[in-house]
Amino acid sequence: MSKNTVLAVMPFTKEQQEQMKETYPQLNFIFTDYKSVTEEEIKDAEVIIGNVPAAQLKNADKLQWIHLNSAGYDAYVGEGILPKKVILTNSTGAYDVAVGEHVLAMTMEVSKKLHFYRDSQLKCEWSDYGEVLPLHDRRVLIVGLGGIGGYYGKLMKALGNNIVGIRRNIKVKPDFVDEIYTFDMLDEQISLADIVVLALPASPQTNGLMNEERFKKMKKSAMFFNIGRGSLVDMEALYQALEQKQILGAGIDVMTPEPLPAEHPLWKLPNIVITPHISGQFHLPETLTRIQKLAMDNLEAFAGNAAYRNVVKR
Repeated sequence: MSKNTVLAVMPFTKEQQEQMKETYPQLNFIFTDYKSVTEEEIKDAEVIIGNVPAAQLKNADKLQWIHLNSAGYDAYVGEGILPKKVILTNSTGAYDVAVGEHVLAMTMEVSKKLHFYRDSQLKCEWSDYGEVLPLHDRRVLIVGLGGIGGYYGKLMKALGNNIVGIRRNIKVKPDFVDEIYTFDMLDEQISLADIVVLALPASPQTNGLMNEERFKKMKKSAMFFNIGRGSLVDMEALYQALEQKQILGAGIDVMTPEPLPAEHPLWKLPNIVITPHISGQFHLPETLTRIQKLAMDNLEAFAGNAAYRNVVKR
């Protein structure tokens, strides 16, 4: 009897690869990467672990289940992308620590003007940029209280801050959250917050959520961070809010378009920290370990020994 083929297009370490092969000797593992994977490999796979190009799945006739290394899955649920029989799971939860710590680091950098001092260091200048902001007793508004937003909220709560959440379902309030509201209270809460963090997925409802009107509602002493998706923010409105000092500062790891063009005026503003959509990748080794754990749990489900986790489409 031939073995089912598992195609993994992720940077698993040699140790992780061996662990998977030893745990599931009944499966035929092929380890490659996103850039090197071939259409023939995709066509022959019963299982795919990782985000292969969605357009190449149309001929994946043998495919039974695909596990994405991302939390986002929009590209894989369009009409005709996946056969109806294919189970789709994602890696929600794997990035909570990496992205949550990243936005905490940006919060510290903007609050303490560390980016100003880094610029001075590169110019060998001994400069003093004056007053900074505390990292405690702040009203932190987290729009999107999922795994990533929740992890950041726990970190900021531990520093002694007031945590306010915005999400659709407010029936259950996490212990670390002081106040929780639905989206109809967003404008009022934005005007009260010292720190506003977007941690939402892309959707028609969230497109352009932060616009000129909402930036104007923020305090002039407030900071803004986006770790959700670039489409959540009107980039011109963000530029104007920072350039005209309607808000104190910002940090963004996601933007529209990506990469951000070299001529974009946001690059030149002193009161913003920009990182090139790297917080949710595999720079923190723990992220890859978490994804492997999810994939292996779901390999148990594929073998008929457990239920699938993080099911997006069945």
